[in-house]
Amino acid sequence: MRIAAPLWALSGAVCIVGVLSILSCRNTPPKSNEPYGKGLPYVSSAPTPNVREDTLRLDSVWAIPLRPIRKFALSANALRSPTAIRMIGRRLIVLQPTATHGLFVIDPQVGRIIATGLPTTDAPRQYFGSIVEDPNDHKAVWVHDVYSQRLLHLRLASLADVGAELEPDSTVALAFRGALRTPWPVRSGFIASGFLDRGVLVKFAADGRPQRLLGGSAFDSLGLVDDVRHHLTVARIVAQPSTQRIAMAYLSSPFLELRNSAAALQARWYVTLGTNAFTVPRPVRDGSGRLRFGADSTTRSMFLDIASSQRFVYALYSGHRLITRPRDSTAAAFRDASGALGMFVVAMTWSGVVERVISIPEGASRIAVSHDDQYLYTAGLIRDSISEYRLAMLTNVH
Repeated sequence: MRIAAPLWALSGAVCIVGVLSILSCRNTPPKSNEPYGKGLPYVSSAPTPNVREDTLRLDSVWAIPLRPIRKFALSANALRSPTAIRMIGRRLIVLQPTATHGLFVIDPQVGRIIATGLPTTDAPRQYFGSIVEDPNDHKAVWVHDVYSQRLLHLRLASLADVGAELEPDSTVALAFRGALRTPWPVRSGFIASGFLDRGVLVKFAADGRPQRLLGGSAFDSLGLVDDVRHHLTVARIVAQPSTQRIAMAYLSSPFLELRNSAAALQARWYVTLGTNAFTVPRPVRDGSGRLRFGADSTTRSMFLDIASSQRFVYALYSGHRLITRPRDSTAAAFRDASGALGMFVVAMTWSGVVERVISIPEGASRIAVSHDDQYLYTAGLIRDSISEYRLAMLTNVH
């Protein structure tokens, strides 16, 4: 399925031009002690020839509705609001900070926990935000500890023993002052999205030293306040091991992008739901008088998660207004749970063509996909189960 002509007129006070600004490279030596990567070399990477830029209106395309073929009923005390899920081989890996562990391994064929890892009792300040297969060892994963900015390497070879306890065999400390999202292993190091001084990605050496900032964004020419720009350019990412192409699904702006290994733009989809045109949020002053990203009644959550196989990228889209969550009531915090969940999964090829839009009526906050594109797995807020869907309709796409 190919989507028709672009609709790049965005309403509101600011219009976004879907063309990257070509910025000069600063050839200063890397400095890892400055916030947001200030002082690092910046390579803007001009868009590749014949960049695909188009609009995807989810309310005007035929979305394939899916119903779960089964659910894994898990203990509410063990798995509730997972921070990440990922299919590694035939195992579903779930990150979930609990009183005892941060990682759980599930056998989807039987729907039970077969191994655990990353004990949290000795380090209560750990928060595991993403998990990625090691491209150099398909029986191992990298887990990102958000608080300490560490990548923990765990081997899954011991999973033959039910009840196995997995422990990291190595650690890489990412020398970066600022929020990072989904660090991903690539040739000769790692890349990550985050709150960056410039660009949309930061490249790390294999030992965790930051090397350079990469890629221009749709907002480069707007002169935005730093904190607003940080929020609008942070994304969840995946990379294709064979080509090193990078797909980016932005958390607070409506873009799904495909970039090459140098972060040069190859395709950009402006994704919208109904008449909810995107406007750049106006900054607000905090208690100290600094201008910050300000969410109001029109601010919407965009992409919640992203997953991939060798053939496709799957991006989970919400488009609902952000929820105000009272500190004193978990139940009240999610009184409108559908607004916090994504109900559409956009399936895009690694050449930047949107092939399917999948509707998930029950909603999800995290997704994972099997390597053969046969199954999609979802997890949701305040839910103690993981849903499994069959994706056979995608296997015949050429």
